[in-house]
Amino acid sequence: MNREEILCKSRAENQNKDIYELEILRQASTYAVIVLLILATIFFTAQILTGGGINYGIYAIASSGNATYAWVKYLHFRQSAKLVHAILLTLFVTALCVCHIYNLVTPSVIH
Repeated sequence: MNREEILCKSRAENQNKDIYELEILRQASTYAVIVLLILATIFFTAQILTGGGINYGIYAIASSGNATYAWVKYLHFRQSAKLVHAILLTLFVTALCVCHIYNLVTPSVIH
């Protein structure tokens, strides 16, 4: 087999997907799950200790995985669009976290 035949066979086996990109996506998914679990544990514990309020935490948890995924993609591909996406998602998650913690530490008004 010559070089071109090997490359052609490799592309066919990988369905024209870049092996490096697949590995980066795998790492991104792994990091996303870790961040989701850590954030879920923090909010779960905080809510048990303080007794409640509106739970913005669930939205922060769901969004944090996407933010992590976006940061990993940016760090490996260094594209400005990926950086903007990662920053926006991080700001969104931060706002949700602030809302969640604020609702936990301020007294709720019962009507």
